[in-house]
Amino acid sequence: MPPYSSIILIFIAIAMMTNMSIWAQPANQNRPTLRGLTTLRPPFVEKDLNGKLTGYFVDLLNEMAQIGNFNYTLTDSVNQDSTNDGFQSRPTGLINEVFRNRVDFAIADYLYRTASQQRYVDFSDSYMESNLSALIHKDRIIQNNIKTIDDLLDQRSKPPAVIPVVNQQQQSYQSQQSNQQQQQQPEEIIQLGTVRQIYRDLSVGTDPLSRRIYEQLHNNPGNMAENRQIGIERAMKTPYAFIQESINNELAMDENCELKHIKLESTNFPMADTHYEYGIIGQKYSTHLEIMNRAIRELKANGRLDELKRRYWNRKCNGGVNSFEQYRYMLTVVTTLFSLFLSLFILS
Repeated sequence: MPPYSSIILIFIAIAMMTNMSIWAQPANQNRPTLRGLTTLRPPFVEKDLNGKLTGYFVDLLNEMAQIGNFNYTLTDSVNQDSTNDGFQSRPTGLINEVFRNRVDFAIADYLYRTASQQRYVDFSDSYMESNLSALIHKDRIIQNNIKTIDDLLDQRSKPPAVIPVVNQQQQSYQSQQSNQQQQQQPEEIIQLGTVRQIYRDLSVGTDPLSRRIYEQLHNNPGNMAENRQIGIERAMKTPYAFIQESINNELAMDENCELKHIKLESTNFPMADTHYEYGIIGQKYSTHLEIMNRAIRELKANGRLDELKRRYWNRKCNGGVNSFEQYRYMLTVVTTLFSLFLSLFILS
């Protein structure tokens, strides 16, 4: 055997073992090819240096395509303002593209099951679920002793009490009492705010907690955020509690380690019915969605959905990388070294 042949075999073995951790969708002409549409927002979907789409949704669709035996194409949409809007009289954005049969399916971080959207499209089984939470700076949670949503809703700005003066001794005592009361009161009022989409979801809520949160938001329109990034920045820099889906608040906490979220769970009211079930949308009565449903159910049953989520959540503020990525990296290193030693042993 020529001397350079062993070197070639070693590199081939390393390449084969290294690529084991990366699954590529097989090119099979017998499979149906579904046309998909999405929007760019890390870590759900983003572009690498070569312009290729990557992220949580891409990995999820790859797994589903392997189980459901289908091919797919995924294109990013230029419509960045295509969020759910139950007050629209006609479908818009990604929903309109599916409704008009321009694509077979769409997936985005704001596409969750609502009665208004189900007039135009059908939703797959949920691949992710979430409730609402309030995003606040950690220091303000400690300073204002915020533990539950009740603490945020019950904040009051109280004027100093008028204390009648009887004599010098009583005046001194009452002055001390007044100072203690002022020290116990919050030094600042944390304002509640959200984005238009969540505001409208709360506006149609019927449970007492959703109604009370909506009333505070409605009475303070200046606290509305134009977009999610502005809401997150206000929570970072000002006494502000930004309400959005806990899934998105978890991502915000991963990027900004100074933030923490408070779940919208009250001791005085039943749990809010603002529950979000994220799904893939397809045309009404689409047979493709049933194939996707079977794949989603299998991924739930074998725990793969949870693994995919851990790959993209809790990374930066957890030592820079999550445990799943550490495990995946170590597995790649071990298998590569094993293949190297095995090749050297065989060729020796």
